[in-house]
Parts: sequence; C-alpha cells; structure tokens
Amino acid sequence: MHKPRHNISFHRKSVKANIDWVKNGIYRSSFAWSNETGDRLKIDMWGILQIFYTIRKDTGIYECWIEGQKRKVFYLH
Repeated sequence: MHKPRHNISFHRKSVKANIDWVKNGIYRSSFAWSNETGDRLKIDMWGILQIFYTIRKDTGIYECWIEGQKRKVFYLH
C-alpha cells in the first residue's frame, strides 16, 4: 500500500543558504526530527521538509526560516 507523503518546500537562491524549520516555536535539527519521528519526517540537503504519512502528533505550526528570516508558515492539521 502506498503511504501519502507531504513535501513542503521553499526555494532558495543558493545551496549554501541556511534553512531552518521550526515546529510550534521549537527548532530541531533535521537529525533530531528524523530520530524523534522514526524517519517519518526528514529535511533533505536542499532544505525540503518531507513528512511521510502524517499522524496526529504532526499537527502544528511549521515555519521555514532562511538566513534568519521567516519566509513561510503553514499549519498542518
């Protein structure tokens, strides 16, 4: 059975640009998020946030920060 996947991305001008993702006001590294979710949530080297088959505890406000500036906000419910 194919499990739904959500890709949330924001294009950046350079691979060198620093992208951070924040959930409910709390920053976590891509490594920490991957460990906490059992690899269901990943941030790839391009800064694309991928959530594989969402569950209830994924609900929240996600923010994309590029070079210290908030660029995108979305609510997952």
